[in-house]
Amino acid sequence: MGRANNPPFHLRCGDALILPDTKKLLKYTNRDIQAFLKKLGGEEFRSKQNYFRWLEYPWALTAADVKDGDRILEIGSGYLNALPLFLASKYNVTVTATDIGEFTDDSRDYINNLMKRFGIEGDRLRVMQADASNLPFADGSFDVVLCISTLEHVPFYEDSLVAKEIGRVLAPGGRAILSFPFNHHGEHIESESWRGEDYAQRHYNEYTTRWRVVVPSGLWFKSATVFGEVDKEVGKRYLQMDLEAQLKFCKKNAANWQRFWRIYYQMERDEFFINDDEIPNEIAQAAGLIGLKLEKRIENPDIAWFHYDPFEFYLQNNKLCKTPETADPSLTIDEVRIMNGIGNDMDVFESGQSCWVQIRFTCHGEVINPAFRVVFHDRFGNIIAGLNTYHAGCDFGHLRGEHVLTIKYGMLNLQGGAYEVSVGAWEYDTPNPIPPYSFEIQYRKYSITVKDRMGGLFGAAYTPYELDMK
Repeated sequence: MGRANNPPFHLRCGDALILPDTKKLLKYTNRDIQAFLKKLGGEEFRSKQNYFRWLEYPWALTAADVKDGDRILEIGSGYLNALPLFLASKYNVTVTATDIGEFTDDSRDYINNLMKRFGIEGDRLRVMQADASNLPFADGSFDVVLCISTLEHVPFYEDSLVAKEIGRVLAPGGRAILSFPFNHHGEHIESESWRGEDYAQRHYNEYTTRWRVVVPSGLWFKSATVFGEVDKEVGKRYLQMDLEAQLKFCKKNAANWQRFWRIYYQMERDEFFINDDEIPNEIAQAAGLIGLKLEKRIENPDIAWFHYDPFEFYLQNNKLCKTPETADPSLTIDEVRIMNGIGNDMDVFESGQSCWVQIRFTCHGEVINPAFRVVFHDRFGNIIAGLNTYHAGCDFGHLRGEHVLTIKYGMLNLQGGAYEVSVGAWEYDTPNPIPPYSFEIQYRKYSITVKDRMGGLFGAAYTPYELDMK
């Protein structure tokens, strides 16, 4: 999957940085949004003002490139923001606006009145409650999916599930438009505090944008737009204002939105990767937001290029994991033996019998407290039993050279049948906030058969167990 030869949309002239012309990159501007909001009437115009959307909404509308007949889904619409109304009134499209919050009878009456005011028929705009990590729509149901300043607020690690769902419900040729806070070559922030309380408010960086959003979606990367405030102090002051002060500020300044917001950088290529030197340091802290345009194609992107296998349960119980980007991992699994309680190799056990799993591995350099997993899969591939050394309280400390880890199950408490065994080693346990490297995964590589000697057993290779590290 090669890199397109499109240059970045910023230039240097001597030591001066020439930023892109924000307005020229937009088909719509905040003036268009404001003109539409005025048609909603005084109260609606006031209630739907939002300083933080002055550039975000026009960018999203431009990136979506909406066409007549499009089926549009918006995720995180809340009570009903301006975008679904704008699209349903301006285009011959169908719009579905969803939010995880419950829609009351009052909110439905409010939405119906708005639709009548604009002559929007019921089948062109529907508003419904839906969990974005488990959307109630068939595969390929939409041509455009909008997820604007929503992904950062979903619970921990569900952002990747939402990305996967967006990819699933898009039809081939469809576009996904997403935006969220972004720290260029900075730290990923998983949550923030506001007035003494923690809340879900992620700030992604290049790495987590790629691994937690782009790759899990299964979509092709089309473009990234890095944008933000001209002066971040304005936004801080805006948040401190009461509602009336915010409305006065918007009324006074909305027409001059370019004084407050701008696009700092834009790129288009067939992979998502921003080099550290690609966006100059002088704009790294100024931007603060990223907008992504992703595309659904019949042929999926070559995710093997990313050394990554998303959503395959790989010993992580629905959590993502990734393999090292280097071809020379720091830890390799040299041999796995499945044995009985006296150390003889076996592939047929009786339920209730002792079972040992011995892992010989080599640390090429120093490895600190790796996490090992040994799990049993049923004939459908489901993980139904296993052990995670990290959860077992093991701290292997600093390891170098060759070692042997033996996991001794005192009783193999499994019903009779055929099973497969996976063995893997990770640099650490759970995402914090990004998936850990898997040094090596031997997925469903080993097979055993269990004879049902003890009736009523099910589903666990359970304690007592012992761990022996040499």
